[in-house]
Amino acid sequence: MPAACKKSAVRRKAVAKTKPAVKKKTARAAAPKFSPQILELEQINAIYQSRRLNVEGCRLLFSTYARGTAIPPHEHATDNCGVVTAVEMHVKVDSRWRRYSPGDWYIVPKGKRHESRFFKDFREIGL
Repeated sequence: MPAACKKSAVRRKAVAKTKPAVKKKTARAAAPKFSPQILELEQINAIYQSRRLNVEGCRLLFSTYARGTAIPPHEHATDNCGVVTAVEMHVKVDSRWRRYSPGDWYIVPKGKRHESRFFKDFREIGL
């Protein structure tokens, strides 16, 4: 190996020893909150912070679930569907867990037993 290359390799090793490795921190945006207009809607569930907007032939639910919330197995008299607006949720149907991320729609058929878990503060719009 030429002498110039050896000196360069030695310098790189010395610099690497004196400069600690710096990990870049990536900023994570906070989950967006619902607008004040939505927060003024009728609150139907204090535990899950659900707000309801009744529209002819339909109802919209704007729901917030705190980190660590676990909803035990249950079923609904109607189809349960919605769209994830912030973070993610985990839903178990037929012994299988599935993760839904922002923008994902979920559908649990009427009468189908299911449960949910939220590992971070979460928001959704449900029908």
